[in-house]
Amino acid sequence: MKTRQIMALSLSLVLVGGMFASCGSEENSAGVDVVVAASYVPEETTDTLQQALDGVYTEESGFGCTVTGVTTGDTESDPMMAAAGIMKVAGMVAADEIDVLVASLEEGERQAQNGGLLPLSEVFTEEELAEISLEQISFDITDSDGNPEEEFSEPCGFKLTGETVSGLDSEGVGVFIVSNTDKPEESRQVMETLMEMYG
Repeated sequence: MKTRQIMALSLSLVLVGGMFASCGSEENSAGVDVVVAASYVPEETTDTLQQALDGVYTEESGFGCTVTGVTTGDTESDPMMAAAGIMKVAGMVAADEIDVLVASLEEGERQAQNGGLLPLSEVFTEEELAEISLEQISFDITDSDGNPEEEFSEPCGFKLTGETVSGLDSEGVGVFIVSNTDKPEESRQVMETLMEMYG
């Protein structure tokens, strides 16, 4: 029940955040914003990802990347901290401050439930998807009463198993592109880079 209340609060913040997004900080129009979200995100993890992406996306590539970590906490042991972390991610999505999300499957499901992730079919062609060996991620989508709206959502991410990111959550970690990104091509490139490095 607590988890449902937290998810409802998160959705409310998305709606409110969308209304005030234009009042937020200036958007990083030149770069791709990568957010790492899990119950606990060590600084060393975001530092490692930042250094890895900095090695690929230089001035010659035409854009850079900014990696930010958000600790979402545990909804069972510390629901207040979890609510704050969940609301932070939701607010960042609403304010267009996330392009690529590296997240626990729990956070990925939360964003999918809120319609916050691009289906892979909108990022890659059918032929391209057939050539990618990484496990695709999809989630059950339910209405506000918990009833299934569809048997399964479309696949919206890929599972990452590399040591740097796999330790973020024992249930699994995925890479996703948020649905309101204004840099879909660059975000796809960053997603593919993360898949190559940590898939």
